[in-house]
Amino acid sequence: PKYRFYGNNIKIMIVAASSWDESEMKNALVFTIANHMKKSFLCWNKDTVEDKVIFDHLYELSNGKIDIRDTENQLTESSQLLKMQRKTNNYKKHKKNNRNRKRY
Repeated sequence: PKYRFYGNNIKIMIVAASSWDESEMKNALVFTIANHMKKSFLCWNKDTVEDKVIFDHLYELSNGKIDIRDTENQLTESSQLLKMQRKTNNYKKHKKNNRNRKRY
């Protein structure tokens, strides 16, 4: 796969979103997918990424069925996504340490 860092679930979500009729719900789903793509991209690649890159990848992965490349809306800031990701990792690490402590 060309964009392995997005994972297979993104492909499934894109197929589902492209089958929906145009509505506010579809737009919300598309932007949720795009934000998740941005989070995945940041996890595996860089500290920042342009929204345009995510929109281009979404267009390509949907075979042109989802096109938000000319939208004025912006995705969640990279710093916010990275901050949430660090909190999640710290929580998992803390939970694992507590679990090991209980065993002994």
